Amino acid sequence: MSRKGYAEIKQQIDTIQTEFHGFGNAVAQDLMRLHHLLYTMLDNDGKLERIVCHSCEQEVLRPKLDNLEQSDDCPNCGKDLYKGKQTSIEAWDNDEEE
Repeated sequence: MSRKGYAEIKQQIDTIQTEFHGFGNAVAQDLMRLHHLLYTMLDNDGKLERIVCHSCEQEVLRPKLDNLEQSDDCPNCGKDLYKGKQTSIEAWDNDEEE
């Protein structure tokens, strides 16, 4: 195959790669919009729990839905969200966990 043939193929690959990146960005933007909409609806219904990680102090949002398995690992730092957090006297008296 000639150099001209390779150049044409490379140009076509570059074009496909550029279009694929554009498509990927559009999908990511749509997913972010849907995520924002879903979490806003959950927050309005009181079904969104806000937790501040003990280790990295990042706020973690988690849905409070029945039969939804929850992890206590922080998605930001990977450490336990609650470890090291001291239970208040009021929570202890009311048999609550913090």
